[in-house]
Amino acid sequence: MDTTRQVKGTFKGAHPDDDATWPPIGRWFKSSDSGGGAECLEVMLLDDGGAHVRDSKNPDGPVLTFTDAEFTAFVRGAKNGEFDR
Repeated sequence: MDTTRQVKGTFKGAHPDDDATWPPIGRWFKSSDSGGGAECLEVMLLDDGGAHVRDSKNPDGPVLTFTDAEFTAFVRGAKNGEFDR
C-alpha cells in the first residue's frame, strides 16, 4: 500500500511530482498539526514504503523503523483515534 497517499494533506512539505502536501522521501518532518512544538513525533518516509519515527525532543536518540504495513496500520489507527486517551 502507498503510505504517502494515506498521509496526503496531513504533513507540511511538497512532493515535486504531486499536488499533495507531504514531504519527499528521506527527509524528517512533523505533522502540520503539531503547531511547531517540541513534543511530537518526526517521521521519515522510506523508499520501500516504510518509515523511521523519532522523538522531536531527542533527534539524536533512538529511531523506530516500521515496515510499509506497520506504518500504514499506525497512521490508520492514529486517524481512527485508537491511541487517544
